[in-house]
Amino acid sequence: MAIGLHSFARAPSDQLKPKVLIVVAHPDDEYFFAATTYRITHDLGGLVDQLVITDGRGGNRYSLLSQPVYHENLTDSEVAAKVLPKIRRQELEESGKILGIRKHFFLDHLDEKTLDLEKTYALWGGKEKVKQELREIVTQGDYDFIFTLLPTELNHGHHKAAGILSLEVVNEMKASARPVILASVARTVGESAEAVKQDDPQDSRSYVQYGNMGMTKILPALTLTFDRNIQFGFNGNLNYQMVVSWMIAAHKTQGAFQQYFNKHRYEDFKVFQVNSPEAINKTKALFVRLNDSVKDSQFKP
Repeated sequence: MAIGLHSFARAPSDQLKPKVLIVVAHPDDEYFFAATTYRITHDLGGLVDQLVITDGRGGNRYSLLSQPVYHENLTDSEVAAKVLPKIRRQELEESGKILGIRKHFFLDHLDEKTLDLEKTYALWGGKEKVKQELREIVTQGDYDFIFTLLPTELNHGHHKAAGILSLEVVNEMKASARPVILASVARTVGESAEAVKQDDPQDSRSYVQYGNMGMTKILPALTLTFDRNIQFGFNGNLNYQMVVSWMIAAHKTQGAFQQYFNKHRYEDFKVFQVNSPEAINKTKALFVRLNDSVKDSQFKP
């Protein structure tokens, strides 16, 4: 069951202004939450921070077109290891300004493509090290929500690790202090929310949980959705795909990423079972507000 526009009763006007932490592996992973983030920060009066686990140095394979922009031979892995982390941080900060992200936390762990979860933890200096870094930021930030990535079997090992580590940190907190944890996948027109394919190598259509980790299990009957194609503005000619396009364009070193313009219509949020019934109700209330009527006058510069 996909939950979107006006699926629940209207939330009270004094509903919380959501405080969100995005936890991802790489600069540019904010794509999966981009329109939702913009709506929260620019219209709902909320606050969004972002934690990025890796330094992004492995994202140099499609950097050819950006080499004249940055005057660096970025497709050379040795050059990329030296200069790409700084460039990708700058690109992320530009993207963050567009989306209204308040603060970025950079853990700067090694970025090397692998599907293997244990290899990922080893690259990062050990699982417990990263959990402690994440735990400090989560507990100090007093967040209402954590947005992360779904740890599907065929997903990038770093994406899986970002989702699993976030779940473990939340699960170890006192129940009264836990933020709601959700995982977003992007969906194209024509795909159902129950049979969504996040990306070709990130197939979530049959996802229930990761391996034997019961903590990673989602509520299969509940998907909360934000539509990037919501129309508003003069003659209804504006939508959130435009904002997502600005965000994509900020990541110039990620050449293949530029093919994502208008690729996905929906941001679907999967709800993990570790969330309490109260947390689920809180999430439903947030999505009522996200999908409520959009008016020009609501947007703040």
